[in-house]
Amino acid sequence: MRVIAGKFKGFGLFSPKGKDIRPSADRTREFLFSWLGDRVVNCSFLDLFAGTGSVGIEALSRNARQVIFVDNSQTACDLVKRNLQKINASAEVLLKNEKVYLRQAAVRNLLFDIIFADPPYHYQDFFELLDLIIQGNLLSNTGLVLFETAKRDMNTNHPGFSIIKEKIMGDNKILVYERNE
Repeated sequence: MRVIAGKFKGFGLFSPKGKDIRPSADRTREFLFSWLGDRVVNCSFLDLFAGTGSVGIEALSRNARQVIFVDNSQTACDLVKRNLQKINASAEVLLKNEKVYLRQAAVRNLLFDIIFADPPYHYQDFFELLDLIIQGNLLSNTGLVLFETAKRDMNTNHPGFSIIKEKIMGDNKILVYERNE
Protein backbone atom coordinates (compact mmCIF):
# COMPACT_ATOMS: atom_id res chain seq x y z
CA MET A 1 0.00 0.00 0.00
CA ARG A 2 1.46 3.33 -1.07
CA VAL A 3 0.56 7.00 -1.48
CA ILE A 4 -0.42 7.42 -5.13
CA ALA A 5 0.18 11.10 -5.88
CA GLY A 6 1.06 14.46 -4.39
CA LYS A 7 3.78 15.51 -2.03
CA PHE A 8 3.94 12.09 -0.33
CA LYS A 9 3.83 10.13 -3.60
CA GLY A 10 5.48 6.73 -3.39
CA PHE A 11 5.61 6.55 0.41
CA GLY A 12 4.75 3.04 1.57
CA LEU A 13 2.18 2.87 4.34
CA PHE A 14 1.94 0.36 7.15
CA SER A 15 -0.73 -2.26 6.49
CA PRO A 16 -2.86 -4.05 9.04
CA LYS A 17 -2.22 -7.57 10.20
CA GLY A 18 -5.25 -9.82 10.03
CA LYS A 19 -8.64 -9.07 8.52
CA ASP A 20 -10.13 -6.66 11.07
CA ILE A 21 -9.08 -3.60 9.04
CA ARG A 22 -9.80 -3.50 5.30
CA PRO A 23 -7.81 -0.69 3.66
CA SER A 24 -9.07 0.94 0.47
CA ALA A 25 -7.21 -0.51 -2.49
CA ASP A 26 -4.73 1.62 -4.44
CA ARG A 27 -6.99 1.53 -7.50
CA THR A 28 -9.97 2.69 -5.44
CA ARG A 29 -8.03 5.65 -4.08
CA GLU A 30 -6.68 6.37 -7.55
CA PHE A 31 -10.23 6.49 -8.95
CA LEU A 32 -11.54 8.65 -6.08
CA PHE A 33 -8.81 11.25 -6.24
CA SER A 34 -8.68 11.37 -10.03
CA TRP A 35 -12.41 12.01 -10.02
CA LEU A 36 -12.16 14.59 -7.22
CA GLY A 37 -9.27 16.42 -8.88
CA ASP A 38 -8.67 19.90 -7.50
CA ARG A 39 -11.65 19.71 -5.12
CA VAL A 40 -9.22 18.23 -2.59
CA VAL A 41 -6.89 21.24 -2.62
CA ASN A 42 -7.49 23.35 0.50
CA CYS A 43 -10.51 21.26 1.55
CA SER A 44 -11.58 20.08 4.96
CA PHE A 45 -11.66 16.27 4.76
CA LEU A 46 -13.19 13.78 7.21
CA ASP A 47 -12.02 10.17 7.02
CA LEU A 48 -14.63 8.12 8.93
CA PHE A 49 -13.79 4.48 9.63
CA ALA A 50 -10.21 5.55 8.89
CA GLY A 51 -8.59 2.12 9.13
CA THR A 52 -5.01 2.65 7.98
CA GLY A 53 -5.64 6.29 7.13
CA SER A 54 -4.68 5.72 3.50
CA VAL A 55 -7.57 7.77 2.08
CA GLY A 56 -7.08 10.74 4.40
CA ILE A 57 -3.32 10.59 3.86
CA GLU A 58 -3.93 10.69 0.12
CA ALA A 59 -6.00 13.85 0.73
CA LEU A 60 -3.15 15.37 2.78
CA SER A 61 -0.71 14.47 0.02
CA ARG A 62 -2.90 16.36 -2.44
CA ASN A 63 -2.95 19.49 -0.26
CA ALA A 64 -6.13 19.16 1.77
CA ARG A 65 -6.11 21.95 4.35
CA GLN A 66 -7.34 19.72 7.15
CA VAL A 67 -7.92 15.99 7.57
CA ILE A 68 -9.58 14.43 10.59
CA PHE A 69 -9.32 10.66 11.04
CA VAL A 70 -12.01 8.88 13.07
CA ASP A 71 -12.17 5.18 13.93
CA ASN A 72 -13.61 3.21 16.84
CA SER A 73 -10.65 0.80 16.87
CA GLN A 74 -7.54 1.52 18.92
CA THR A 75 -5.55 -0.65 16.50
CA ALA A 76 -6.73 1.45 13.54
CA CYS A 77 -5.98 4.76 15.29
CA ASP A 78 -2.49 3.53 16.18
CA LEU A 79 -1.96 2.50 12.55
CA VAL A 80 -3.08 5.93 11.28
CA LYS A 81 -0.69 7.62 13.72
CA ARG A 82 2.20 5.39 12.58
CA ASN A 83 1.44 6.18 8.94
CA LEU A 84 1.24 9.93 9.63
CA GLN A 85 4.55 9.72 11.47
CA LYS A 86 6.09 7.81 8.55
CA ILE A 87 5.26 10.63 6.11
CA ASN A 88 6.07 13.30 8.72
CA ALA A 89 2.58 14.81 8.73
CA SER A 90 0.24 15.74 11.54
CA ALA A 91 -3.53 15.51 11.75
CA GLU A 92 -6.23 14.89 14.31
CA VAL A 93 -6.76 11.14 14.95
CA LEU A 94 -9.75 10.33 17.13
CA LEU A 95 -10.73 7.06 18.76
CA LYS A 96 -14.51 7.48 18.60
CA ASN A 97 -17.69 5.89 17.40
CA GLU A 98 -18.67 7.53 14.09
CA LYS A 99 -22.13 8.65 15.29
CA VAL A 100 -20.76 10.11 18.52
CA TYR A 101 -18.12 11.97 16.52
CA LEU A 102 -20.66 13.43 14.06
CA ARG A 103 -22.80 14.69 16.95
CA GLN A 104 -19.74 16.25 18.61
CA ALA A 105 -18.63 17.81 15.31
CA ALA A 106 -22.05 19.45 15.00
CA VAL A 107 -21.71 20.96 18.49
CA ARG A 108 -18.28 22.27 17.47
CA ASN A 109 -19.79 23.75 14.25
CA LEU A 110 -17.32 21.86 12.07
CA LEU A 111 -17.84 21.99 8.33
CA PHE A 112 -16.40 19.51 5.85
CA ASP A 113 -15.95 19.73 2.11
CA ILE A 114 -15.47 15.98 1.72
CA ILE A 115 -16.61 13.21 4.05
CA PHE A 116 -15.31 9.75 3.19
CA ALA A 117 -16.88 6.72 4.87
CA ASP A 118 -15.59 3.18 4.39
CA PRO A 119 -17.36 1.16 7.09
CA PRO A 120 -17.16 -2.58 7.51
CA TYR A 121 -19.15 -4.43 4.85
CA HIS A 122 -22.85 -4.83 5.58
CA TYR A 123 -22.85 -1.72 7.79
CA GLN A 124 -26.50 -0.99 8.52
CA ASP A 125 -26.41 2.62 9.78
CA PHE A 126 -25.22 4.57 6.74
CA PHE A 127 -28.51 6.44 6.36
CA GLU A 128 -28.31 7.41 10.01
CA LEU A 129 -24.86 8.88 9.28
CA LEU A 130 -26.34 10.87 6.37
CA ASP A 131 -29.12 12.10 8.68
CA LEU A 132 -26.54 13.20 11.27
CA ILE A 133 -24.57 15.04 8.57
CA ILE A 134 -27.72 16.92 7.52
CA GLN A 135 -28.94 17.61 11.08
CA GLY A 136 -25.50 18.79 12.15
CA ASN A 137 -25.02 20.92 9.04
CA LEU A 138 -21.59 19.30 8.65
CA LEU A 139 -21.26 19.53 4.87
CA SER A 140 -20.28 22.69 3.02
CA ASN A 141 -22.59 23.97 0.25
CA THR A 142 -20.52 22.19 -2.41
CA GLY A 143 -19.54 19.32 -0.13
CA LEU A 144 -19.57 15.64 -1.01
CA VAL A 145 -20.04 12.40 0.90
CA LEU A 146 -18.11 9.46 -0.54
CA PHE A 147 -19.19 6.01 0.55
CA GLU A 148 -17.36 2.75 -0.12
CA THR A 149 -19.39 -0.43 0.34
CA ALA A 150 -19.86 -3.94 -1.00
CA LYS A 151 -21.44 -3.79 -4.44
CA ARG A 152 -24.38 -5.89 -3.24
CA ASP A 153 -25.06 -3.83 -0.11
CA MET A 154 -28.30 -1.98 0.54
CA ASN A 155 -30.55 0.48 -1.15
CA THR A 156 -28.39 3.57 -1.60
CA ASN A 157 -31.01 6.31 -2.11
CA HIS A 158 -31.53 8.88 0.63
CA PRO A 159 -34.08 11.74 0.47
CA GLY A 160 -31.58 14.39 1.60
CA PHE A 161 -28.92 13.48 -0.96
CA SER A 162 -28.48 12.76 -4.65
CA ILE A 163 -26.01 10.23 -5.99
CA ILE A 164 -23.88 12.03 -8.56
CA LYS A 165 -21.40 9.21 -9.22
CA GLU A 166 -21.50 5.45 -8.78
CA LYS A 167 -18.62 3.17 -9.67
CA ILE A 168 -18.35 -0.59 -9.30
CA MET A 169 -14.78 -1.76 -8.71
CA GLY A 170 -14.56 -5.52 -8.28
CA ASP A 171 -16.60 -6.40 -5.19
CA ASN A 172 -16.79 -2.75 -4.08
CA LYS A 173 -19.11 0.09 -4.93
CA ILE A 174 -18.16 3.75 -4.60
CA LEU A 175 -21.00 6.23 -4.23
CA VAL A 176 -20.64 10.01 -4.32
CA TYR A 177 -23.46 12.00 -2.74
CA GLU A 178 -24.24 15.70 -2.76
CA ARG A 179 -26.93 17.44 -0.70
CA ASN A 180 -30.30 18.09 -2.30
CA GLU A 181 -31.32 21.73 -2.47
